Amino acid sequence: MVITLPSGKQIDLKEILSFYYDISESEAQILMYLAKNGQKSAEDITKEINNLSLPMVIRTLRRLYERGLVIRTKDASSKPGKPKYVYKTVDRNELKQKIINDIRQTTDRIVELIEKEFGETI
Repeated sequence: MVITLPSGKQIDLKEILSFYYDISESEAQILMYLAKNGQKSAEDITKEINNLSLPMVIRTLRRLYERGLVIRTKDASSKPGKPKYVYKTVDRNELKQKIINDIRQTTDRIVELIEKEFGETI
């Protein structure tokens, strides 16, 4: 689904998340993928999202993990040595509510800014 802005530009949720949270479109794409598909390994994501390489997916998952947007657990089938992880989003409903609340708060601040700058009530 896309939203058409007054300028005619069309944006999707991936672009909105990229803008709001200062994450790349690839990070937004992987975050949305995990929110829809549940727990996955980096290898699973690479197989299922064709245009992403394994090293890029691993780096992206690490950044999302460091930002607290995904949870990482050690894969039970992981062998000794370098651990293999699986990732999932924080609770899907909490993530959804956080995004909605952030957008609403930002919209309220934008309205306040416009009212201040134009000196009129909208």
